[in-house]
Amino acid sequence: REREREREDKSTNFFLWNDDPRFLRVCVKKIERRRRERESNCLEKKKNKKRDQIIIIIMLQKAKTIKKTIKTEVKAIVHGQERVDKRGKPVTSIADRTNAFVSKSLAPKEYAELENACVKACNNDLSPPKEKHMQTLLLACGGGQGNHPDRVSVSDINYVLNSISRIISKASGWISMLKSHIVLHRLFQECGGKFQREFFHLAESLRNTRSGGKEQDLFSLKYWKDDSSRTAFELSGWVRAYALYFEEYTCCAKFWPFLCSQGGGSTPMQSYEFDKLLQHVPVTQTLMRRLTDCEPVGEILQRNDSPVRAATALIFKDSLKVFKLANEGVCALVGSFFEQDKSKARKGLEIYKRSLVQHEDLQRLYTTCHNMQIVNKVPALEAPPETFLATMQEYVDTAKVGEMPAGVGARRTNKPSGDASSQSSLVATSSASTTPQQNANATLDALFGEMNIQTPPQNARDPTNTGVSAAGDFVAAGTTPSTSNDDPFGLANINNGNTRGQHQQAQPAASTSTTPSQLPPPIRAHQPPPQQQQEQQQQQQQ
Repeated sequence: REREREREDKSTNFFLWNDDPRFLRVCVKKIERRRRERESNCLEKKKNKKRDQIIIIIMLQKAKTIKKTIKTEVKAIVHGQERVDKRGKPVTSIADRTNAFVSKSLAPKEYAELENACVKACNNDLSPPKEKHMQTLLLACGGGQGNHPDRVSVSDINYVLNSISRIISKASGWISMLKSHIVLHRLFQECGGKFQREFFHLAESLRNTRSGGKEQDLFSLKYWKDDSSRTAFELSGWVRAYALYFEEYTCCAKFWPFLCSQGGGSTPMQSYEFDKLLQHVPVTQTLMRRLTDCEPVGEILQRNDSPVRAATALIFKDSLKVFKLANEGVCALVGSFFEQDKSKARKGLEIYKRSLVQHEDLQRLYTTCHNMQIVNKVPALEAPPETFLATMQEYVDTAKVGEMPAGVGARRTNKPSGDASSQSSLVATSSASTTPQQNANATLDALFGEMNIQTPPQNARDPTNTGVSAAGDFVAAGTTPSTSNDDPFGLANINNGNTRGQHQQAQPAASTSTTPSQLPPPIRAHQPPPQQQQEQQQQQQQ
């Protein structure tokens, strides 16, 4: 107490002695500053303490998540279980996270975002490609809303295509392989013509540089499979079927841009002639068969995984245009069916029967999509009545055989020679107006048709190459021209003594008609003597 009183006396004396107001102001400021410093130090200590507590909590949470991910990884690797959290959402594996980080760090700076989007969209998560990664790729390749195709860079498109192609060549699991094809399928559907041109260039370069064997790259998954489990093995077969359909789809889209166009439109099938329809409609039916082969059945349908649902949704979207293209081709073919000859009508009937079977397969695919809850309503495909098919079959049975086109001769048949009328109908008769060169072309076409090989082009038979004289008379090589020239090839006097591939030159034709006595005797098989036959029979019995 005495000390405190002494301090108070000194302070009073001090203030009394230093009663200058300026001095008092300075003292008050110092006192206030020290008070604020003490308060701020206390607040900082409290903040640091709270921050340390928060950091500790975050580290504990991270440690728990790392422990859970390690458990899920061990279960997925050892027991083959899926990487799913408590809510049932897929969990990205540690390997995929590391792969995404490494690929992004190694990529060039201008392509780092595209590389990250490609790797994360094609990872092994049991989910479809995330929409944010797909939007990044669509904007880079010319798709998406409000994106002008002129602003798209070709280098970005090539980088995306090469990155996805590299992922396909290294993919070992069915999820990564399926998701990479889904990404390409969406880009091909929603991006413009610039992306499609670069895609065709890449596919052509891969086909040219492929050395054969068991290479694994885009459009070459014949030997690829996932052996990790029985379910993965079955799903890898379905992924190969989907990749084969995508290859067929891109090839047809290159010829018919209607398949990958945005919105509706008219197909070119209605403007084709009947002969052109016989060539093009089977191509669309092949594409339809590839499409219906991708129907999820068995274990694939029971699992109902989200990547499979995403791929099936894209197939359902394509099926509408593929069916329209094939159906209009069949309708145009049926429209002029009853005006054709027997051979063409028979081909058209086969195409029509195949289309009826594919209608049933496509209807079954639509029902499966409805059961998987991909679509709410199933489009109904109405099949034509059976009486129409019977009418077409009756027309084919009763149709007349059409005349041979110009430049095509008659073909032989294996039927025995009957009456003279049936025999004469099989012989090619040339009118007086036909030239000898046309006669020779008809005979040559008949010979090549019997041997089932392709007929040489007409320009290979011009007078300068085949020995036709300036007057138009055909002369076979190694023969002299005759007056009537009924035997244009000199077949009547060709020697039969060819030995060991050495062909003798044909002699000049003395006469154009041959009698049965002039024909060489038939070649008979060599028969052993009777004693040798008996010995052979005894050996066979023994």
